[in-house]
Amino acid sequence: EKLPAGNVYLGEMLGKLRVVVTDPQAPPEAPPDVPLALLRLCYMGAPFAGVSRQATMTAEKEDLHLISPQMELKDAVEEFDKVMGEHDEAVVQFKEKTDAGEDPGADVEDPVLTYKARQGGDAKELMAEGMPVSDEILVALVVDKLKELASDPKGGWVLDGFPATVSQARLLSQALAGVEDRHVTKTAPPPPSRLAPLPPQEEEPETPPFPSGFDIAIRFHVAPELSRRRALGRLRDPENPEGPGYHLEYDPPPEEDSNLAARLERAGDADGTEAQLLTRTATYLEERIALDAWFKKVGKVVEIQATEAVEEVAAELDETIAEKKAELQAVKDEAAAKIVAEEEAIAAVEAAKVAAAEAALVEPAPAVEGEEG
Repeated sequence: EKLPAGNVYLGEMLGKLRVVVTDPQAPPEAPPDVPLALLRLCYMGAPFAGVSRQATMTAEKEDLHLISPQMELKDAVEEFDKVMGEHDEAVVQFKEKTDAGEDPGADVEDPVLTYKARQGGDAKELMAEGMPVSDEILVALVVDKLKELASDPKGGWVLDGFPATVSQARLLSQALAGVEDRHVTKTAPPPPSRLAPLPPQEEEPETPPFPSGFDIAIRFHVAPELSRRRALGRLRDPENPEGPGYHLEYDPPPEEDSNLAARLERAGDADGTEAQLLTRTATYLEERIALDAWFKKVGKVVEIQATEAVEEVAAELDETIAEKKAELQAVKDEAAAKIVAEEEAIAAVEAAKVAAAEAALVEPAPAVEGEEG
């Protein structure tokens, strides 16, 4: 006899049973050594979209730590070079004294490298081989810097130009929030059953955003042609080469400083700048598609068209941050109110217990039958 097919009731029952017997997946858990911060921001975007400038301005306004992965990398390599240089110098002096028949003293100890210096050494080795610094090293340096801020949290932090790739975003979320691939990869559904199919669903249930380790990510966009005009029009102050850059059209120097405007020089070689820009723009556009898909899982990204003047973009950014701060404060207030309500409920229960005990002590014993009152 042919078995009945299409029994959706049996299919629904089997689907629920499958959920019951499947081992539950533990939610992501942030590592205990990563300090919490009041406001955690990530700024990233197209080449010459003004990301670094806006990150610097936000850090000053909101009293945040400004963290640049490139600066952390530079510091790590310099720290590695310093320690190894001192060690090599000590070895040379030891050898010179030995060759001269003098007492060189104790043997030269192996160099002691901090975690940051070791990362710098690994990065230097990659760069010496003509290879890019790995995302693992960049994320490790960023997280190491965040851990240093535990003693000086300020109002939080802002990452300058990071994460720029899906790989960096995944590694950063793993380091800050404990998010693993298993948390974001959907489990493949079982093969369809002709005998007991699942009942039809009108729409797939929405997956809630997973934790990412930051409160909001701001992505700044400009068209490639605008990036080119900004790149080729950059100006630097020769008396302050490490200071802020300028652009006569998009970011002019202060009007009251005529001497500064007169001595500004073009920053970099035009041909070299344009060649690098083409590579950076192509990489950005390629990664943007993948990042869009990843950020949809996070649900904390804001897109800003950074085509206007610096002040106008900053004003839009201020509104976005103000809304996020109000949202975070509301969540904080709700959590505090919940704690107060729970404490009050516990106190009420304890008070009721005490009152019942006191009532039992003063309540007269029931009269015994036949006993005179």
